[in-house]
Amino acid sequence: MTRNLRGLGGLLALAGLALLALLLSDRIVAELATAQSMLSLWLAWKIFIAVLVAAALFYLWYLRRQPAVNVTYVAPEWRLSLWFSVLAGLILLTVWQVHQDSERSQLAEARVSQSYEVLYRSEVLWAQVQQLVYAVSQPGSRSGMVAPVSGTDIETSLRELRQLTRPFPTLYSRLEAINQQFSALFSPSQNGVSETQLTTVPGQAMAALREQLLLFQGEQRLQLQRDLGERNSARNAVSATVQMGSVLLLGILLFAGYLLRVNLLRQRQHQQELEKSVDLRTVQLRKEVQRHQAARELMQTSEVKFRTLTETTAAAIFIYQGDHIVYANPEAERISGYSAAELCKMQSWGLVHPDFREQTQRLAAARMAGQAVPKRYEFQILTRTGEARWLDFTAGVIPYEGQLAGLGTAYDITERKQHEATLAHLATHDSLTGLPNQTLALERLRSAISDARRHHKMIAVVQLNLKRFRAINDSLGQDAGNQVLQQVAQRLAGLMREADTLARPDSDKYLVLLPDLLYPGEAASRVQQLLGAFETPLVVAGSEVFLAACAGVSFYPTDSEDADTLLRHAATALNRDSTADSNALSYYSTGMFEQASRRLALEASLHRALERDELLLHYQPKQQISSGKIESGEALLRWRHPEYGMVSPVDFIAMAEEVGLILPIGEWALHSACLQAKQWLQSGQPVCVAVNVSGVQFASHDIVAQVSHALDEAGLPAHLLELEITESALIGNLGDSVTKLNALKALGISLALDDFGTGYSSLSYLRHLPVDSLKIDRSFVVDMVENTHSLAIVTAIIGLAHGLNLHVVAEGVETEAQYQLLQRLGCDTIQGYYISRPIAAAAFSALVAGA
Repeated sequence: MTRNLRGLGGLLALAGLALLALLLSDRIVAELATAQSMLSLWLAWKIFIAVLVAAALFYLWYLRRQPAVNVTYVAPEWRLSLWFSVLAGLILLTVWQVHQDSERSQLAEARVSQSYEVLYRSEVLWAQVQQLVYAVSQPGSRSGMVAPVSGTDIETSLRELRQLTRPFPTLYSRLEAINQQFSALFSPSQNGVSETQLTTVPGQAMAALREQLLLFQGEQRLQLQRDLGERNSARNAVSATVQMGSVLLLGILLFAGYLLRVNLLRQRQHQQELEKSVDLRTVQLRKEVQRHQAARELMQTSEVKFRTLTETTAAAIFIYQGDHIVYANPEAERISGYSAAELCKMQSWGLVHPDFREQTQRLAAARMAGQAVPKRYEFQILTRTGEARWLDFTAGVIPYEGQLAGLGTAYDITERKQHEATLAHLATHDSLTGLPNQTLALERLRSAISDARRHHKMIAVVQLNLKRFRAINDSLGQDAGNQVLQQVAQRLAGLMREADTLARPDSDKYLVLLPDLLYPGEAASRVQQLLGAFETPLVVAGSEVFLAACAGVSFYPTDSEDADTLLRHAATALNRDSTADSNALSYYSTGMFEQASRRLALEASLHRALERDELLLHYQPKQQISSGKIESGEALLRWRHPEYGMVSPVDFIAMAEEVGLILPIGEWALHSACLQAKQWLQSGQPVCVAVNVSGVQFASHDIVAQVSHALDEAGLPAHLLELEITESALIGNLGDSVTKLNALKALGISLALDDFGTGYSSLSYLRHLPVDSLKIDRSFVVDMVENTHSLAIVTAIIGLAHGLNLHVVAEGVETEAQYQLLQRLGCDTIQGYYISRPIAAAAFSALVAGA
């Protein structure tokens, strides 16, 4: 193809040199000086070059599109038709240019003839004017020598000249001037110019008329020369165009011969190459047949090895084409539960779990199409029994029976997935209850905050704390405590909405997230519903267990927009009511932060309160109604804090239980009360002292030994010591509680059942408990005068106690009306502000002495 282009370039160069030689000969260059001739010549030449370039580019494009074995070969008729069409166009262009130049030459000839006619008419007019001038200059001889000039002749000459000079504006304007000047000098008539007119014409005017006529003739001769030059230029242009066409025709003939020769050579070359290609292809086919025979033998050997490998491997192997399985090994049968025959009748995706079917189909289609997709991935299948099993799947593409097929290798990773799911669940869930732990709850809270921020909703964060759970856990054992936690989780979970979250962040605490709230009142009703779940007792180890709970609530976004801060605020609100025995609900407020800070400071100081001798006992007297005598006093713990002053037991008793200090503090209170009772005895005041025993202290295994040691250390007679124990401390394990009570009773001390009526134990338990007295809780006494229900409860407790031969003590007596009413009901002893507040030991001694 390169040789073709070089030949074409050489031919064009020769044609250009020939044309240049013709232009330089016969003075054509000099004759083509006019702008119009040069424009026509160069326009034709540029069109000629542009057509040749376009034809060459089309020729190259055509060669590139040929699908033949030899890309340089093109059929001769196509190339000849192409080039002959191009050259024929050039010939037509040349003929058109010759026609245009011929028309221009004829126009030039017509202008030359017209110029000659104008010149002739101007000579005639000149002769007439000369005759007239002579007549003016020789007036004496004009009658005999000069014929009169006809006015009609002069006017005719001027009119014909004006008609002929209209195409020439300059000549026409000058002729108009001559006509006006002549008309101004003479008044011609049909008989010529009269004698009188001749004698009156000035000589200068005649000379001016003559001069104007001479100028007109000079301009006319110049115009004639220009027309002659244009005619000669047009003739030369025709001659040049004809010569250029001759050169072009010669070039066409030479080029046509060149193309014929090239195509003949190419046909011969193509024939030779085709023969070589046939010979080479024959050899290749022979080798290909031999290679296929060897490959078939190798494939048969490989197939035997493949089947041996696939049938003994621990991996499931599938071969699938399109949507059908064409091979499955024994391990695939074992995992799927289908036989190989059944698998081959199934669609490939029939085994895949619906959740993964679309993904696996997309990956398989992309892999078969040659796209780069992951070779290894995991998905689930459904076995014959409907069980979902996880597979670690590796896929590839192989030739199988002459077609591409998918090869899948799979391992059963169901157990690993289950183990991973278990570990992931344990990382975010409580192992005992299965509820979300603190980490997952915090993550869900953050997500809920994001949703609430977008939808302008509120979130309630609720911290729930179980009351007396530690006492139950210590008395009934850890297994029973775990059952309590599980049953509480089940009850609370049944009250959750789909969007709610129930979590267990700590041992006896639960966390509830209530999203999608419009106003805080929604949370109040929900939390009351949660607290109401504790009104029904739990059944643990065949016994009923009554629980109470308190709740602390914080709100997004009013309290905070941060998840961690909301949890802290809910815990702060919870701690405010942590000492309440009944179900209590508290909302976070800004002042709670100071309360929480004070609580932390108290907790830190409580650890050293015993060492610093900051704890002391006050005593509240108990008075017999019948005699008015103070028979005993209840020892009540007080804390004299160096910074906060006297701290109420409400603020630190529950705290001591939480931090594990209630045992040493309770033991100290027992020993201190016994020593004080011994001092009163020595001073002649044998007053019985009553000491409160917490549920944790009573559940300890050495409570009997502690009481015995306190009595021995103080040297106090046992009948001067009374232990007050609440119902909740006894109901956890009734058998163990009865055993401990009998052991304490054997020491000779008195036992009182404190806060009676507020617990949830069955009244039938009373006949099994070796107690000496019942203490009616102050919650029933404080409104018994106004509230008939409270009065009925107090009346029933007094009657029940007397029926069981138990002594009755009413707590919280503050008014005369209460005192009178209890006296009428037959109550034995009263205790409360009506008699005295809790007072120091010295003041108590003085009060006893005064009574």
